Amino acid sequence: HYIRCVKPNLEKVPGRFVGSLVMEQLLLSGVLASVRIRQQGYATRMPHRIFVTQYQWLVPNRMPRPITADIVDAELKSDSESLLAELLEILPALGAAGEKASVVGRTKLFLNTFAAKALDDARRLALGAAISRFQKVFRGQKVRKEIQPKRNLRDEMRGLLNRLRFIRWSKEDVSQQQVPAQTPTPPGRRSLSRRSISRRQSSLGDCAMEKLGTPTACRESLCDIESMLRKASDLDFRNGDVQALEKAKQRIQLELETTAQVEALRNSTDIVDLEKVLARARDLGLPWTPALERLEDRIERLKTQVPLVRALETVLASYRQETGASLFSPLTITIAGATGLQAKALHFCCTCQVAERAGTKLLRTKILSNTMNPEWDFTAELPDFILGDSLLFKVYNDNLDKEDTLLGMATVESHEFSTTGFDGNIKLSNDGAYLKLRIAPAEAAAAEAASDATASATVTKLPVEILKQMRETVEMARGAGLDDSPDKWLPEIGGKALFDEVAKLVEVARQEEEKQATERASALAAAAAAPSRPARK
Repeated sequence: HYIRCVKPNLEKVPGRFVGSLVMEQLLLSGVLASVRIRQQGYATRMPHRIFVTQYQWLVPNRMPRPITADIVDAELKSDSESLLAELLEILPALGAAGEKASVVGRTKLFLNTFAAKALDDARRLALGAAISRFQKVFRGQKVRKEIQPKRNLRDEMRGLLNRLRFIRWSKEDVSQQQVPAQTPTPPGRRSLSRRSISRRQSSLGDCAMEKLGTPTACRESLCDIESMLRKASDLDFRNGDVQALEKAKQRIQLELETTAQVEALRNSTDIVDLEKVLARARDLGLPWTPALERLEDRIERLKTQVPLVRALETVLASYRQETGASLFSPLTITIAGATGLQAKALHFCCTCQVAERAGTKLLRTKILSNTMNPEWDFTAELPDFILGDSLLFKVYNDNLDKEDTLLGMATVESHEFSTTGFDGNIKLSNDGAYLKLRIAPAEAAAAEAASDATASATVTKLPVEILKQMRETVEMARGAGLDDSPDKWLPEIGGKALFDEVAKLVEVARQEEEKQATERASALAAAAAAPSRPARK
């Protein structure tokens, strides 16, 4: 080896390269000539062990031989000669280099520049192809390993969707379902409306409750759906099956909520809430169970009885006012607590007073802090209640030195508690909040009205208009068939006791009128039977 120094420029300054000067130095110093001579000779001299190790796998269908340290040079030379002959046959570039491009020595293989370049190019291409195949296999295995849980989850989803076929049923599938024939309506039971029957027919097979049978089965299917959706979220998996399960989840949840509301409102007297739940059940196509039949029947009875109860309360209040009986019936009210309140500051209190009548006493609970579910357990007497009054409850967020913030309010009608009392929850005006109350039945303001003697003495003093209102109200109740059986009256609104009291007063008035008519007739008869006196001349 020898070293030649080449100057990039004559000024010997950094960062300046003069190509002509460098080329002249290489040419005159003999470096280019030495390189040319080296290329014409055997520039690459490779031991047989390295040659066989690096290039034996370039030959197709050749079993690679492990090259160990105990192999002698003669065997290595034989392997090198056979490998070189095979490479000359399969590598055109190596054969084009000429017969003298390579020479096999005793311990080394000599290759000129063209032959070495041909072998290196072939080796580089073969390595690239092998690496590509390796990457393909590795990436494929990696993707298959990642996608296999998703495939398993997809199969589970499709199995569940096959059980919940109501999600995928088309209109043709629904139309092919057999609609059960309408059975004759039993005596004493009101038949279903046309809308109910048509809704049942159009929704057959399109309802989870209809498909699964019971709410318990629906809840179990809902748990399975939620479990699969959690797995899909963990695997970041999203396809049409996931969307179908989300729709199924929403549908089942809505049906379960509606079914629970039907059970929760079975004793409710709020016609609006009952009609909303019934309309939702019809829209969802829920099976027409006895609970829905009772709910529909309850709505019809409330529509008939609530106006009658209000009319009965009105005529009784008028009767007591005209007869001088006390109008006030003290109420014992217990405000137990509230749930579901939402506010930034946690200082809650509740008030109660007679609705739509000024000057009445205001009941107010103590302030409870640091709880979203306050429990006041507040009991007090409201002395200003008159039969027919409604009670107004308000829940405030007490802002201490500022004006209180109203969080919600609720109204309890008189017929809901005046006769049988009230013990339960009422919904506040803001969503999700409830107020727990206990209201004792209102005491009879005029207990003496229960005796026939007192009723006879007072009913004769009533104006004709009040008696007429009483008779009309009683006739309306009888026209609705509410006097035949006490079971027809809903116990929650206390209409039976009010009807009995007014009917008793009407009967007493009828008896008094008959008695007076009899007395007048007797007087007239006695007057007619008496001997007439002769007229004076």
